[in-house]
Amino acid sequence: MKIKTKRIFKKTSERIAVIMMITGLAFSSGSFLPSKTAEKAQADTSDTSVTVTNASPVASAASIDSDATNITLTENITTEVVCFATVTDNNGYEDIDSVEAILYRTSVGAGAADNDNTHYTLSGDANCVPSNPGTITEDYTCTFDVQFFAEPAEWSCQLTPTDGGGAGTPDTDIITLDSLNALDVVATIAYGNMGLGNDSGASPVSTQVTNTGNTIMDPQVSSAAAMTCATGTIAVGNQEWSASTFTYG
Repeated sequence: MKIKTKRIFKKTSERIAVIMMITGLAFSSGSFLPSKTAEKAQADTSDTSVTVTNASPVASAASIDSDATNITLTENITTEVVCFATVTDNNGYEDIDSVEAILYRTSVGAGAADNDNTHYTLSGDANCVPSNPGTITEDYTCTFDVQFFAEPAEWSCQLTPTDGGGAGTPDTDIITLDSLNALDVVATIAYGNMGLGNDSGASPVSTQVTNTGNTIMDPQVSSAAAMTCATGTIAVGNQEWSASTFTYG
């Protein structure tokens, strides 16, 4: 059979048909053979496209005052507290719009209203400053001015990045805000002129004691020493005080 096949089929196309028949493929020589009048194959082009979806930004490595454990406030003035985070956006760091940072007493929650005692908010590049841009990352530093009377407790700082698609994934750090016991007392009490043997009667001299810390104070008032005069002294026991108006004696 192989000898007949070689003798009968001489053309290339006919050899192909015979091989198909021998291997058992169900192709007939009539339908498989190309037509002598068939047109040549023509090449064509194809356009391709892809849509890149938005990747939400993610905050990480959040820290308060460079991973400190405590915040120590300063009497009668504000104290800077710095919150930091790295933001990653797989669409590229240029896709990051800004960061919102919330510094708050943990027990009141991030969603509470701003209050100098318990809750502070910063947002935008002017307040949460970007730096160190990479291919898909950027650092953000947010600096709060915290009042000296902010409540002592556990505090949290939550940093939430945003891009054109909205808010991304936040990151949070916690810290302890220490108690600050502090009073400011007027340095001089001026009684003015007083005759020998007299007292201030129903017209006591007023002075002011101010709480310049963040704890509830119950101050005790005393005189450390007798008042020294040009002639003689006024004994400690001759000074009296009250938190409200009173008459001496």
